[in-house]
Amino acid sequence: MQAIFYHLIFDFAGRGEHPVQQARSIKTSPDSVSERPADTSKTGPKPKLLDRLREALRARHYSRRTEQTYSHWAKRFIFFHKVRHPAEMAEPEINAFLTHLAVEEKVSASTQNQALSALLFLYRHVIGREVGDLGKVIRARKPTRLPVVMTRDEVKTVSCELEGRQVAHGLAYVRRGVTFDGMPAA
Repeated sequence: MQAIFYHLIFDFAGRGEHPVQQARSIKTSPDSVSERPADTSKTGPKPKLLDRLREALRARHYSRRTEQTYSHWAKRFIFFHKVRHPAEMAEPEINAFLTHLAVEEKVSASTQNQALSALLFLYRHVIGREVGDLGKVIRARKPTRLPVVMTRDEVKTVSCELEGRQVAHGLAYVRRGVTFDGMPAA
Protein backbone atom coordinates (compact mmCIF):
# COMPACT_ATOMS: atom_id res chain seq x y z
CA MET A 1 0.00 0.00 0.00
CA GLN A 2 2.81 2.42 0.81
CA ALA A 3 4.31 1.76 -2.59
CA ILE A 4 1.11 2.93 -4.27
CA PHE A 5 0.97 6.20 -2.31
CA TYR A 6 4.67 6.83 -2.84
CA HIS A 7 4.11 6.36 -6.56
CA LEU A 8 1.13 8.73 -6.54
CA ILE A 9 2.93 11.49 -4.68
CA PHE A 10 6.11 11.53 -6.73
CA ASP A 11 4.76 10.75 -10.21
CA PHE A 12 1.62 12.92 -10.12
CA ALA A 13 3.22 16.08 -11.52
CA GLY A 14 5.04 14.28 -14.32
CA ARG A 15 2.06 12.38 -15.75
CA GLY A 16 -0.56 15.10 -15.47
CA GLU A 17 -3.23 12.68 -14.24
CA HIS A 18 -5.44 12.99 -11.22
CA PRO A 19 -4.28 10.75 -8.32
CA VAL A 20 -7.49 8.69 -8.46
CA GLN A 21 -6.92 7.96 -12.15
CA GLN A 22 -3.35 6.96 -11.37
CA ALA A 23 -4.47 4.65 -8.57
CA ARG A 24 -6.90 2.90 -10.91
CA SER A 25 -4.22 2.40 -13.54
CA ILE A 26 -1.67 0.85 -11.17
CA LYS A 27 -1.54 -2.94 -11.24
CA THR A 28 -0.47 -4.38 -7.91
CA SER A 29 0.23 -7.87 -6.76
CA PRO A 30 -0.08 -9.02 -3.15
CA ASP A 31 3.72 -9.09 -2.90
CA SER A 32 4.19 -5.49 -4.05
CA VAL A 33 1.71 -4.07 -1.53
CA SER A 34 3.76 -5.18 1.47
CA GLU A 35 7.10 -4.01 0.06
CA ARG A 36 8.54 -0.64 0.98
CA PRO A 37 9.81 1.46 -1.91
CA ALA A 38 13.53 1.61 -2.40
CA ASP A 39 15.39 4.74 -1.31
CA THR A 40 15.00 6.97 -4.37
CA SER A 41 17.21 9.76 -3.07
CA LYS A 42 20.21 8.01 -4.62
CA THR A 43 18.61 6.32 -7.60
CA GLY A 44 15.48 8.35 -8.39
CA PRO A 45 15.28 11.34 -10.67
CA LYS A 46 16.40 14.62 -9.21
CA PRO A 47 13.68 17.31 -9.11
CA LYS A 48 13.82 19.74 -12.01
CA LEU A 49 15.59 23.06 -11.57
CA LEU A 50 12.43 25.18 -11.39
CA ASP A 51 10.89 22.78 -8.87
CA ARG A 52 14.02 23.07 -6.75
CA LEU A 53 13.84 26.88 -7.08
CA ARG A 54 10.23 26.88 -5.87
CA GLU A 55 11.09 24.58 -2.96
CA ALA A 56 13.97 26.85 -1.90
CA LEU A 57 11.72 29.92 -2.04
CA ARG A 58 9.00 28.20 -0.04
CA ALA A 59 11.49 26.97 2.55
CA ARG A 60 12.52 30.60 3.10
CA HIS A 61 8.87 31.76 3.27
CA TYR A 62 8.95 33.94 0.16
CA SER A 63 5.54 34.95 -1.18
CA ARG A 64 3.84 33.07 -4.03
CA ARG A 65 4.15 36.13 -6.23
CA THR A 66 7.92 36.25 -5.65
CA GLU A 67 8.04 32.54 -6.47
CA GLN A 68 6.24 33.16 -9.76
CA THR A 69 8.45 36.13 -10.61
CA TYR A 70 11.75 34.38 -9.80
CA SER A 71 10.64 31.33 -11.82
CA HIS A 72 9.80 33.63 -14.71
CA TRP A 73 13.25 35.25 -14.66
CA ALA A 74 14.98 31.87 -14.38
CA LYS A 75 13.06 30.65 -17.46
CA ARG A 76 13.89 33.79 -19.41
CA PHE A 77 17.56 33.45 -18.49
CA ILE A 78 17.61 29.81 -19.63
CA PHE A 79 15.79 30.50 -22.90
CA PHE A 80 17.95 33.56 -23.60
CA HIS A 81 20.96 31.24 -23.61
CA LYS A 82 19.28 28.69 -25.90
CA VAL A 83 18.09 26.30 -23.17
CA ARG A 84 21.43 25.78 -21.46
CA HIS A 85 21.40 24.69 -17.83
CA PRO A 86 22.41 27.51 -15.46
CA ALA A 87 24.97 25.21 -13.79
CA GLU A 88 26.89 25.27 -17.10
CA MET A 89 26.87 29.06 -17.19
CA ALA A 90 28.67 31.65 -15.09
CA GLU A 91 29.15 35.39 -14.69
CA PRO A 92 29.62 36.26 -18.40
CA GLU A 93 26.24 34.75 -19.26
CA ILE A 94 24.52 36.59 -16.38
CA ASN A 95 26.20 39.81 -17.54
CA ALA A 96 25.06 39.23 -21.14
CA PHE A 97 21.46 38.62 -20.03
CA LEU A 98 21.28 41.70 -17.79
CA THR A 99 22.88 43.87 -20.48
CA HIS A 100 20.38 42.52 -23.03
CA LEU A 101 17.51 43.52 -20.73
CA ALA A 102 18.81 47.08 -20.42
CA VAL A 103 19.92 47.67 -24.00
CA GLU A 104 17.62 45.61 -26.23
CA GLU A 105 14.45 45.37 -24.15
CA LYS A 106 14.89 48.77 -22.49
CA VAL A 107 13.57 47.58 -19.11
CA SER A 108 13.54 49.88 -16.10
CA ALA A 109 16.27 49.80 -13.48
CA SER A 110 13.96 48.15 -10.95
CA THR A 111 13.06 45.39 -13.44
CA GLN A 112 16.74 44.73 -14.13
CA ASN A 113 17.42 44.60 -10.38
CA GLN A 114 14.57 42.14 -9.95
CA ALA A 115 16.04 39.85 -12.63
CA LEU A 116 19.46 40.09 -10.97
CA SER A 117 17.98 39.20 -7.56
CA ALA A 118 16.22 36.17 -9.05
CA LEU A 119 19.42 34.92 -10.68
CA LEU A 120 21.49 35.51 -7.53
CA PHE A 121 18.94 33.50 -5.53
CA LEU A 122 18.99 30.73 -8.15
CA TYR A 123 22.77 30.42 -8.07
CA ARG A 124 23.23 30.79 -4.29
CA HIS A 125 20.38 28.71 -2.94
CA VAL A 126 19.52 26.23 -5.70
CA ILE A 127 22.71 25.58 -7.64
CA GLY A 128 24.87 26.18 -4.57
CA ARG A 129 27.42 28.44 -6.19
CA GLU A 130 28.28 32.01 -5.28
CA VAL A 131 28.23 34.49 -8.16
CA GLY A 132 31.47 36.41 -8.50
CA ASP A 133 32.13 39.81 -10.06
CA LEU A 134 29.75 40.47 -12.93
CA GLY A 135 32.13 42.93 -14.53
CA LYS A 136 30.67 45.88 -16.36
CA VAL A 137 26.96 45.24 -16.58
CA ILE A 138 25.21 47.95 -18.54
CA ARG A 139 22.65 49.21 -16.08
CA ALA A 140 19.21 50.44 -17.03
CA ARG A 141 18.84 54.18 -16.57
CA LYS A 142 16.99 55.48 -13.59
CA PRO A 143 14.47 58.18 -14.58
CA THR A 144 15.34 61.76 -13.82
CA ARG A 145 12.99 63.20 -11.25
CA LEU A 146 11.48 66.63 -11.72
CA PRO A 147 11.61 68.96 -8.73
CA VAL A 148 8.39 69.03 -6.77
CA VAL A 149 8.84 72.48 -5.18
CA MET A 150 9.22 75.66 -7.21
CA THR A 151 11.71 78.33 -6.25
CA ARG A 152 10.51 81.82 -5.25
CA ASP A 153 11.53 83.21 -8.62
CA GLU A 154 9.56 80.49 -10.42
CA VAL A 155 6.48 81.23 -8.28
CA LYS A 156 6.81 84.96 -9.08
CA THR A 157 7.11 84.25 -12.82
CA VAL A 158 4.08 81.97 -12.87
CA SER A 159 1.97 84.35 -10.78
CA CYS A 160 2.73 87.27 -13.12
CA GLU A 161 1.39 85.24 -16.03
CA LEU A 162 -1.92 84.42 -14.29
CA GLU A 163 -4.94 86.68 -14.68
CA GLY A 164 -8.28 86.93 -12.87
CA ARG A 165 -9.71 83.58 -11.81
CA GLN A 166 -6.46 81.85 -12.70
CA VAL A 167 -4.81 83.67 -9.78
CA ALA A 168 -7.04 81.86 -7.32
CA HIS A 169 -6.09 78.52 -8.86
CA GLY A 170 -2.46 79.57 -8.94
CA LEU A 171 -2.54 80.31 -5.23
CA ALA A 172 -2.89 76.57 -4.55
CA TYR A 173 0.71 76.18 -5.71
CA VAL A 174 2.10 78.92 -3.51
CA ARG A 175 3.36 77.89 -0.10
CA ARG A 176 1.29 79.09 2.79
CA GLY A 177 2.65 82.25 4.35
CA VAL A 178 4.54 83.52 1.27
CA THR A 179 3.19 86.26 -0.99
CA PHE A 180 3.75 86.64 -4.70
CA ASP A 181 6.69 88.96 -4.24
CA GLY A 182 8.47 86.32 -2.12
CA MET A 183 8.18 88.29 1.11
CA PRO A 184 6.70 86.68 4.23
CA ALA A 185 3.03 87.46 4.73
CA ALA A 186 2.07 89.66 7.65
